[in-house]
Amino acid sequence: MSKNLYTHYRIPVIAFVVGLVMMTIELVAARIVAPYVGSSVYTWTAVIGAVLSGSAAGSYIGGKFVDAYDSALVSFWALCAAAFFAAGIPLCIHPLATGVVGASTSLLFINLAVALLLFFPPALFLGAVSPALLKRALVATDVVGRTAGKLSALWSAGSIVGTFLTGFVFVEYLGTVTILFIMALVLVGCAAAVLPRWSLLRGIVVAGIVASVLVAWMIATSAARATGILYSAESGYYSITLAHDTQFFPGGARILFLDADAHSVDADAGRSLGMYTDAYPLFSVFAHPIHSALVIGGGSYSIAKHIADFYKPSTVDVVEIDPAVTGVAEKFFNIGAYPTIHTIQTDGRLFLNTASTTYSLIFGDAYNSFVSIPWYLGTREATERARDLLAPGGAYIVNFISAREGPESGFFKSMGATFGSVFGNAYVVSFGGDPLQQQNIFLIGVR
Repeated sequence: MSKNLYTHYRIPVIAFVVGLVMMTIELVAARIVAPYVGSSVYTWTAVIGAVLSGSAAGSYIGGKFVDAYDSALVSFWALCAAAFFAAGIPLCIHPLATGVVGASTSLLFINLAVALLLFFPPALFLGAVSPALLKRALVATDVVGRTAGKLSALWSAGSIVGTFLTGFVFVEYLGTVTILFIMALVLVGCAAAVLPRWSLLRGIVVAGIVASVLVAWMIATSAARATGILYSAESGYYSITLAHDTQFFPGGARILFLDADAHSVDADAGRSLGMYTDAYPLFSVFAHPIHSALVIGGGSYSIAKHIADFYKPSTVDVVEIDPAVTGVAEKFFNIGAYPTIHTIQTDGRLFLNTASTTYSLIFGDAYNSFVSIPWYLGTREATERARDLLAPGGAYIVNFISAREGPESGFFKSMGATFGSVFGNAYVVSFGGDPLQQQNIFLIGVR
């Protein structure tokens, strides 16, 4: 290929593709760490900061290297290194993240450490590609500003396309692990394409990295088939895992994990586990009679099924944002046997804002996490909307995890203050002996 064709076609295409890959890795990063650290604002902040820091450092270092070495070789080795580190993320995530989580109780530190260790290296090498491509493109032209602007625009355009493809298509249909390995192979392809001339050594390097990525892909895929896993998938909202456990629950129980949270636990053969989901007889103490109920947050539909069974012939509307979670409940938790349970597939806050139906009981079960709390459901405005949807004498009950006293009790005190401002008084039911420890808490407001 002539220099002009190489400059006018191959380099711009590589710039576009590398921009796409970098943004794809950044978005996937927040998803792949979610089962370990949750999906809070700390997670996104740490991931974005790590990727931007790596990209900035890579651009600076890459600029120095292209002044000292051949820019095509710098691009080649940087792309190969980025592919290597991208393919290593699925293999390293479990031991690294569990090690960091076990070494600290600071959510901020955990998120930052995991993000830097996993995502700074590939971002560093991808950042080094930009100045190398620019220098290569400028060799064959005198139009410096236009050429630099075009490459920058194509890199940004690739990032935009990567954003939409990853968020709307890749995650839901491919899954994060598959995406990372595909992106690694794409980077290897870019490394092969960036060289105007080939050599035996470079061919061996490319072939070796491709083989390594494919082997790592097979290892990561086989490792995902862990013992006791009944179901594992990724949706547009969560990383969903359903596991069967006999170690912590000797009689056997199914545990539904949504990202880092053990969202629901259902005992085999309908046994009681003495958890908050068994407290449904208390509901009639605060709301009477119960003829219609709204449950915000589906999960395994335990609360909804208990209400439908215990308060016959009441109807139960369940607001669940993720269709994939509802699909798991239908397949593994037998909600099809409950004709009085109706699923509304939408966001809980959106439903509160737009609903007009009144209920004798509203149960908020979307707070089952101390890692990533849906704060917009705990505001005064959301609580007022829930109150307005209650029939006279109806009760709004929210379940969340917090300590009742001490340094870990901030969420409880905040939620209590909000409830008090809306209902005047609030009842508290807690499921734990030590008030300093994290535990399930019911806050109850009566209209």
